[in-house]
Amino acid sequence: MGFLLHALPWAHAELASDAAGPSHALALLGAPRYAADFSHFDYVNPDAPKGGTLVLPNLDPAVTYFDKLNPFSLRGVAAPGMLNLVFETLLLPSADEHNVSYGLLAESVQAAADGRSVRFTLHAAARFSNGDAVTAEDVRYALETLKGPQASPVYQSYFAEISHAEVIDRRTVRLHFTRPGVDLVYRAGTLPVFSRRWGEAAFERDNVALTPPIASGPYVVTSADKDRGRVVYQRNADYWGAQLPVRRGTYNFDRVVVKLYKDYVTMLEAVKAGEVDVNVGGPSTYWARMYFGRRVDAGQLLRREFEHHNPVGIKAFAFNLRKPKFQDRRVRQALALAYDFDWLNRMVYYGLYRRQHSYFPGGQWGAGADAPTSQELALLEPWRAQLPVEVFEPIADTAPVDLHERLVQAQALLNEAGWHYRDGALRNAQGEPFEIEFFINTRVPIVYLDAYMRAIAKLGFVVRQRQMDNIVQQHRRQRFDFDVLEWNTAGTFIPGAELRNQFSSAAADNPGAQNLPGIASPVVDALVEQILAAGTAPQRQAATRALDRVLRAESTVVLQHSAPTHRVAYDHRLAQPQQLPRYYAAYDWILQTWWEHPQAQAQAAQ
Repeated sequence: MGFLLHALPWAHAELASDAAGPSHALALLGAPRYAADFSHFDYVNPDAPKGGTLVLPNLDPAVTYFDKLNPFSLRGVAAPGMLNLVFETLLLPSADEHNVSYGLLAESVQAAADGRSVRFTLHAAARFSNGDAVTAEDVRYALETLKGPQASPVYQSYFAEISHAEVIDRRTVRLHFTRPGVDLVYRAGTLPVFSRRWGEAAFERDNVALTPPIASGPYVVTSADKDRGRVVYQRNADYWGAQLPVRRGTYNFDRVVVKLYKDYVTMLEAVKAGEVDVNVGGPSTYWARMYFGRRVDAGQLLRREFEHHNPVGIKAFAFNLRKPKFQDRRVRQALALAYDFDWLNRMVYYGLYRRQHSYFPGGQWGAGADAPTSQELALLEPWRAQLPVEVFEPIADTAPVDLHERLVQAQALLNEAGWHYRDGALRNAQGEPFEIEFFINTRVPIVYLDAYMRAIAKLGFVVRQRQMDNIVQQHRRQRFDFDVLEWNTAGTFIPGAELRNQFSSAAADNPGAQNLPGIASPVVDALVEQILAAGTAPQRQAATRALDRVLRAESTVVLQHSAPTHRVAYDHRLAQPQQLPRYYAAYDWILQTWWEHPQAQAQAAQ
C-alpha cells in the first residue's frame, strides 16, 4: 500500500528485470531500504521473547460470527485472523516503505522487461503445515482457484489481470498479465498460496466448512467453535520460515485466541474486565470517557495512541442508489448538507478525526481545489453532456458552517427535486412520504448517527431506526435490501483493480462485491478503465483525479472522516517495539510484532 508515486513513467520504476537478474525485493520506486543480507525489519524486536497467549476481541467490529475457515470463498463468513496467521503470500510488504515487498514464500523475484510477467523462485525450505513442500504447481493452483467462480468477487476482481501461471520447474513459476504494468508485478506478489489437498474440498460449491486449512503460515488452527464465536491458533513448532529476515522478531505468541462479541460495548467491557488483552479503536466517546475501573486505576490496562501514515479508505454513509428515491442528485446533495462534521468533531469526536472530502483521501490521487488540468479534461470532455457542470470547475465547499443555514439550502434542493414538506413529512407529488431506514447493531445510542438522523428528520424525512444483529444485516446487505449503510473500504497506495469492485456497474448488483451504494455509471466505468490502462504515474493520477471529481460532483455518498492514529487499550503485560512502522493496521501490527513480558510468562507458568 502507499500513496507516494513520483511523476515518473512507470517503466522507470526500479524493478528487477530479466536483464538485471533476480532480486530479494520488489520496489516500485527507487531502491529497497533493506539490502539482500538484511537480518530483520527495523520496526521489530529481533530478540523479542517467544511464548504466552494473546487474547483478542473482534478484529473487525462488523464481524461478530463465523461459519468457515476459508477466507477466500464466496459463501459464509471466515474466522478472523486466518489471512494474517495461517496463510502466506509470495512476497511480504515492508511496513516502513512505500510499495516495497520482500521475499516470503519466494526467495527471489524477477520482472520481465516488458512488464507483462514476473517470475518467482520459491524457497526450497517452504513447507505447508502438513509437511508438504510448497511448489510452483501450488502457486498455479492458488491463482486459478482465486480467479474461479467459487472464490469471492473481491479476489476474482483483484487477480483478474493476472492471466495465468506458467510452471517452469518445481520451484519456479512465471505469472503472466493481461496488460503491462508494474502495479501488476506488485499485485502478483500478494498472491496467497495454499495446498490443493485442502482447496479442492474447501472450494466445493456451497461448501461452508470448518476444515483447518493446509497453508504455510506461522500458526495453525487448533479449535474453531462457531457457536461460541471462538477460534484458537497455535504457533506451528515446525514453521518453516521462522529464521527468514522478514519473519525474525515476529509472531511471538505461542497461542492466539480470538473471541467474538456482539457489539462494541461488550468488547469494551471485556477488555476492562481482563477477558481479552487488547481493544482497538471504537467510538471516540468511549475512548475519552469509558475507560475507568479497577484495572485502569491499578495500571493493568493501558491506553495509548499510535501514529500511522496509512493510506485512507472511504468511510461514508452509502445510500442505496438502486432505489429510485435516491437517484436524484439533488436529494443526495441535501442529505450530504445535513451531515454536520464540524459540530460532531468538536462535541462528539473530541477532535480525534479529520473530515474526508475526497474518494482518494490523504494522498496525491484525489482532485485538488483548482479546475481540472488539461490531462483531466481530455478524459472528461467526451462525457460533458452527461456530467454536472461542477465537474469542470474548481472544487469549492460553499456550504455554510451553521447547520441551520445548511438545512435551508438542503430544503431548497429537495423542493427542486419534487419533494415538499406537508402533512408532517417530506412528500412527493403523489403524497408518498420519503422514508429512510437505518440499521444499528448495538444496544446503546450511536451519537454521531443519532445526530445525523435528527438533522435529516428536520428536513421532513421519515427516519426509522432498526436494531438487528450483524448476521441479519449481512443478509440484507447481500440482497441489497437497505436504504443506507455505512461503507468502509481499505486504503491503497496505488489505485488499481479494486476500483472495479468498488465503483463499476458490473459490481453494482454482484453479491459480495464492494460497490455497496450501487454506483452504475458509464462515465465511472470508463474512468476506472482509464486508471487501469494508464502507462505512467501522471496518466494514472489524471484519471483518478477525474474520477474523484465525478464522484464528488454526483454526491454519490456522504463522506465522513478518518483518524490519524490507532487508539489501543492493552494489558500491561504486553510490550511492543520502540520504533513504529509507518503503514500498518493495528491488529496486524499487534499480532506480528508484540510480545508478552517474560516475567508475565513466568507468573502464568506458576
